[in-house]
Amino acid sequence: MGRILYVIYIVLIFTPLFAIITILTAVVAAVGSIIGLERFATMYPGMVWSKLTIILSLCRITIEGRENIPTDKYCVIACNHQSAFDIWALYGYTHIPFKWVLKGSLSRVPFVGWACRKCGFIFVDNSSPERAANVVYMANQVLKNEYHVMIFPEGTRSPDGRLGKFKKGAFKIAWIQVLLSSLYL
Repeated sequence: MGRILYVIYIVLIFTPLFAIITILTAVVAAVGSIIGLERFATMYPGMVWSKLTIILSLCRITIEGRENIPTDKYCVIACNHQSAFDIWALYGYTHIPFKWVLKGSLSRVPFVGWACRKCGFIFVDNSSPERAANVVYMANQVLKNEYHVMIFPEGTRSPDGRLGKFKKGAFKIAWIQVLLSSLYL
């Protein structure tokens, strides 16, 4: 009975509220970036959106290890991707400035794609070697601008909970950072 009530809640209450807060978050983030409040716009609207989403879903999450994220330097943070909750947990509870590396197809999601472009998030485009290399270049620019780069190296969610094969992008971005930092020693 509890599962049926939860499904009814998700369909009738959560989904419409989630759609509304997602659109509002996208508009606030995009407008904030457009008017010059990029640091605020890329962090706080998404943080509020994520926390509200988790609260509205009636789920609890536990965050461990946040103290291991460097706050004195910016880095590539590679996470596995078990579910959509990974996005909300990372966005809502890491409390760090970061920009996502996203699948190119997400750029076509109404409101969300527009907001992500305005916030300077990076969309992966593997249609040519040059465009794929541009993702690495853009990520390194993000790091230079004092944001972490958040990426799911598998490129998709895990269907069974096990780690999938990693794509090369996260490692290329990190490797270039190692090379660049060694030049400045």
